[in-house]
Amino acid sequence: MTGGGEAEIHIVPHDASWPARFEEERNVLTRAIGHYVTGTIEHVGSTAVPGLAAKPVIDIIVGVESLDLSRPALSVLEALEHCYSRTGQTGAYTDAKSAVYSSDR
Repeated sequence: MTGGGEAEIHIVPHDASWPARFEEERNVLTRAIGHYVTGTIEHVGSTAVPGLAAKPVIDIIVGVESLDLSRPALSVLEALEHCYSRTGQTGAYTDAKSAVYSSDR
């Protein structure tokens, strides 16, 4: 899954399980693509804000040395039902476990 077409975004009340879901996904990502990670794996976006209503998708950002060198990780993310989006792109990821964003800095 790499983004997708336009879909309606649903906002739901804050779910106290979101931080734990992120920790579970961080562990999965560390095992699956840890050799590409040179920074941290962080919970970002509205689900990371306690008490805030949000779209029910855990947004995650992963620090890597180079997007070009880490491109093979994208197929691993897809197999894990994570979607990938470059920073600034939008899309509805309602069928993804999480959205993993990157930046070409």
